[in-house]
Amino acid sequence: MSFSRPLRLPQVSNVGANQTATIGMPVGSMTYEAVNLGLTDIAKDKIKNLEVRANGKPIQSYKDVGDLEAISGYYGNHIATTEVEIPFFRQHFTQAAQARMFNLGVSDLSTAEVSFDVADVTGSPAVKAYGTRYTHTNGNGQPDGNANRLGAITKIRHFTHAATGAGRLEISDLPKEMFLQALHLKSDKVTEVKLELNGQVVWELTFDEMVEYLKRHGRNPQTGWYHLDWMLTNELGNQLAIAGLYDFRLILEMSAADTITLYPEYWSGLGGI
Repeated sequence: MSFSRPLRLPQVSNVGANQTATIGMPVGSMTYEAVNLGLTDIAKDKIKNLEVRANGKPIQSYKDVGDLEAISGYYGNHIATTEVEIPFFRQHFTQAAQARMFNLGVSDLSTAEVSFDVADVTGSPAVKAYGTRYTHTNGNGQPDGNANRLGAITKIRHFTHAATGAGRLEISDLPKEMFLQALHLKSDKVTEVKLELNGQVVWELTFDEMVEYLKRHGRNPQTGWYHLDWMLTNELGNQLAIAGLYDFRLILEMSAADTITLYPEYWSGLGGI
């Protein structure tokens, strides 16, 4: 494997007020660890509907930068003031080889890009982007196309559910991709969560219990969020196999009405949602 290099992504277009900006990621025999966006005259809260796309299909999708950085901050990633990072490498893993398994290989893709909407900004908005990437090589030192394929990745999508008041809310329609690593709920009205898979309870904690449980394992629970996490050993093996389940039931206790944004982190491939 060649060493990681932060290299400029020059294909940045449509950066302006009320525009949808796109950043092209070169494809070929290479693998991305992260994409970083340097912002000029664009406040982070002016970036909405941020997506990473592979062959035109969203594989990571965030309502805004605040949600992306809340999830990154939960894992202890650095949050910069004027730069946005979209990480693929899971730096909290104890084994670098496992952390790299989630990187974004692009040898079998036709296109890869980042897109986002820019709201009503002023001045001279601009974005300078770079991608940290490397190339897997074979025993002869030549690029290994198979090792640089997309393969299994962290797929993140967001879904919205409304609680009409205090009390119990059941959610049973989240997509059941291959494996579930974590589930992040954006709402400060969630007081307790239970998750049942085919009738078996695999998580049941109040909000306060969740905070202490996750902090004890080195996580950084975010204000206004409830997190469920099965990868607290920072290695593969504890992720939930959910493909093919007949019942995936998330049961929330709410203190009041609220609109909840859910971000499941799947370990999956390009297929599916």
